[in-house]
Amino acid sequence: AAFAATTQGPLDLTQVLSAPVSLTAYFEYLEDPSAALTLNDVMEPARASAFRPPTQPNSAALGFSYTRSAVWLRLPLSNSSKQPLLRVLEINYALLAQIDFYAPDAQGTYQVTQTGYADRLQTAPCRRASFFCPYHCRPSRSR
Repeated sequence: AAFAATTQGPLDLTQVLSAPVSLTAYFEYLEDPSAALTLNDVMEPARASAFRPPTQPNSAALGFSYTRSAVWLRLPLSNSSKQPLLRVLEINYALLAQIDFYAPDAQGTYQVTQTGYADRLQTAPCRRASFFCPYHCRPSRSR
């Protein structure tokens, strides 16, 4: 199942070079008060249509305050080039206990990278205020 694009449209990763880019305007979110939904659940059409754009798209960050809810974010990306691209998503907020970053692989199966302060403090070689998730995007694709 594919996600619909935000009103901003997908971010073309060929336009993201060396300078950081704020992704706030590109995200859509879904709050899960039960914290029980899975990736398959949020990709179902009924729930996929419940994603909303940020309330302040021009803000430097998404703000959800403290919540026990799981907050699902989707980020439509594209690669208009003919070459695969590697980009790194930096989540610059150290107080997130759990981050599950899902990205499609070459076969279209979603792979998960798990991080967050609950995981990384035990295994990280150094402590940082940010979390990093690599993303490989195939050519001429929207995700």
